[in-house]
Parts: sequence; C-alpha cells; structure tokens
Amino acid sequence: MKKIKRITALLLALCLVMGLAACSSKDSGTTGGADDQPSAPSGTNDAAPSGGESGGSDAAPADRSLMIGTTIAPASFLSSMGASNPYMSMIFDTLVMYDEDGELVPGLATEWSYTDDYTLELKLREGVKFTGGQEFVASDVLYSLNYWATETTMAESFSAYDLAACTAPDDHTVVLKFTEIYGPAVSALTQFSMFSEDWAKGASGDDWFTSPNGTGAYVCTENLDGQQTSFVRKDAADYWGELPECESVTYKYYAETSTMYIDLEQGALDLAYNIASVDAERLMNGTEENKDLTYQLQGMRINMGLGLCEYCPYWEDVRVRQAVALSLDTAAIAQAALGVLWQPADSMLPSSVSYYYSVGQRQQDIEKARELM
Repeated sequence: MKKIKRITALLLALCLVMGLAACSSKDSGTTGGADDQPSAPSGTNDAAPSGGESGGSDAAPADRSLMIGTTIAPASFLSSMGASNPYMSMIFDTLVMYDEDGELVPGLATEWSYTDDYTLELKLREGVKFTGGQEFVASDVLYSLNYWATETTMAESFSAYDLAACTAPDDHTVVLKFTEIYGPAVSALTQFSMFSEDWAKGASGDDWFTSPNGTGAYVCTENLDGQQTSFVRKDAADYWGELPECESVTYKYYAETSTMYIDLEQGALDLAYNIASVDAERLMNGTEENKDLTYQLQGMRINMGLGLCEYCPYWEDVRVRQAVALSLDTAAIAQAALGVLWQPADSMLPSSVSYYYSVGQRQQDIEKARELM
C-alpha cells in the first residue's frame, strides 16, 4: 500500500498598517497581554496528521502528536517574565475566552453580569482543579488579577480597577469593582491566566519553568531553554472542558527559518510557524519540491508603522501631513518589506483584534498631494 505523506505548513501573515506618525518617530503598533503572542500558537486546535498505511482493519492508529517548528524561543511560564509566551494557553485557562468566530464565551467563569455601572459579578465553574490537585476557587482569581496588576508589565490594563474593593463572597463568586465605567471589562479577562494562589506563593523560578501548575488541557513535560517545549494532554477526568485532539505537542525552536523550512520539507516537522517570505513565496507558487506541503495564512496582532522625524515644524500644518500620507505607495512598501506575507490595511487596528473597524484602504493620490503642498 502506498504510504500517505501529509505535512502542513502554517504561515503567519503580518497585517501591515502603514500610518503616518507625524508627531513621533515610534511605530504606531499596539501591544496586548498574555494572548498577545503572535496568533498565540497553542497547537491545540490543529488536527494531527493521520499517517500510517491506508485502508484495512489492521491500519495503524492515527498519530495524534504534533511536532511544530517555531522561531519563538521557549520561555518561563512565570507571568512577570512570560506575558508574551505563546505557550501559556496550553497550561493556563482564562476566565473568559474567544471562540472561533471571535465571540466571548465562558471559560473558568460560566456567567458574568453587571450589578451596577461599576460592579461586574462573575460566577466560577465548579469542580475545576489545577494540575497539582488544588481546587480552583474565587480567591485564586483575586490573587491572579492582583499579581498581573502588580508583578507584571500589565499594570496599565488595571487602571480602571479598584482592586482593593474586589471581593469573593464565596468560593465560586467574584465581584470586580471599577473606578470608572470600563467598556472592555469582560473582553480584557481573556488576557489573564489564572494561577493557584497556594502553589504560586511557594513556587520557585524553576517550578514556573519546568512544571507550571494550571487548569489547562495540557501538562508541560519538558522545557529546554532555547531548544524545545513539550506538552502532554490531560486525561478527560482531569480537565473541565472538551479535550483537544492532539495527545502530545512539541514546539521546537529554530534560530534560522531556513533550517526550520528544510526540516519541514524533509518531514521532521508537522507544522512550521513564521517561515521566511522567500520560502513562503515558493510554497504559495506550488513548486515541485514542496508539492506535498499546504499552508494557511493567519493574521497577527501586529501593526507596522512608518515613522518620520519627530521634531519638524512642517508637521504642524495638517496639509503637509495629508500630502505625505497621500504620496505613499503603501502596497509597494509592504511588498518590499514582507513579500507575499502582507495585507493592505484598512484600519489602524489589525482585523484580528477586538474593536477593529474598517475605514477603507489608503489610496495613493499624487495629484492631490501636490495640490495640498
């Protein structure tokens, strides 16, 4: 029988936003929290390659493991160090989650409602346990939020909170208080992993690195600095939600995308994230050497901005700013910077983020630019 070769290459496409930074030389990009990792590559929603011989009752069982290549080095799961760690969601859950359609759905919190303009009440899921056996309760939520607010770089995200007034009336109820009307109160909860208070207070840096304790679907079995991170799926009895298909997932770190792509072509990897634009172009053109590879483009939560000199008196004239913006060929700039991995922007926010609103693509108009000047 003919052996079936199935390898998937996953490309991450940068959503390019070309913005005129008239008053600053900095990029106009935005940053987020724990899930602000490029498309947070968790690997938990990818179907595993089937492999093996085709047909027959004696066919080998489906291979439910994944080997994923990435250019993002494994990091500690300590939140103060790993806010951008793309593997956090393998181990830790959040109170609220996004589904595949971008809608807010229950996570560790099953219900939420406002009792007044400044008070959000959460009902927590019962029967949830951490990997170490501790029960997930309301005090863990208060501890986790205070930790994110005081021990990490996420303090700004809690500027509207009155953390001292937040309470836990019982083990499965949390009352969050705010000092002002805070629109993103619920959606912001998708960013913050929940930790076991009892475990976290006594955990060492090594514990956070090699054996993080979370309520997520996977257990970290190996975390080799600069090399790879491996996970094994929990048993159904040990996880509160629907288990993903993959029984084991390993992320292998590559310093060079060319080496990663060679491993992908040779079958050493099932998936590869962030391949180089030159390899992406070959793949997308369907050349003979990679005809067994498929790809998927995913938007990243990254803006790229064009920064101009900060101290320039001409920027005070709005017509100058408009003229410069109208003279830019953003498509050509994007093509030169990213090759095939680009998408023309129609907003200052990538389409994958909350509150995205399309205002239309910037069109080059040299004649109008001249008129303004």
